[in-house]
Amino acid sequence: MSDDGQGTELEVGVAPDGFTAKIKSRMLSALDRFSGNKVAKRGLADERHVLIERTKHHQEAKAIEALGDLAVERIKGDPALVEQLLESHFPGMIRKQENVAGSLEHATEQLKLLPPPAAAETEDASDEVDPDWLNVWEGHAEKASSDRMRNVG
Repeated sequence: MSDDGQGTELEVGVAPDGFTAKIKSRMLSALDRFSGNKVAKRGLADERHVLIERTKHHQEAKAIEALGDLAVERIKGDPALVEQLLESHFPGMIRKQENVAGSLEHATEQLKLLPPPAAAETEDASDEVDPDWLNVWEGHAEKASSDRMRNVG
């Protein structure tokens, strides 16, 4: 069956293994092509946007890495800059470590003054310190910069 005026064609066939039918239409074909082009065009715009963003990210990462390399080279060649960076960026960390060390020293001295525990007191005792208690103690010790504060707790 064929209709040349509208560009539509229908083919029907019977075969030993089944029945076949084909419909050909210029209008459906044009609509399919138009839809496909629209989808492809939108896909290209999305793909372009993703490519641009990836390129920007890659360039930023390269720039940060290059700046880091330059900073390391500059620091290696300038001991005064190393000292300045240590003084400006690490004093809090160094101070906290010194405070914890001072608190540990005080705690060790205090433990040495105590008499040894009786055997009955140590039977149920654990060799491990409770991690929660240790975290609280460390938080206090980091802030204890004076001998008076290191003795508290």
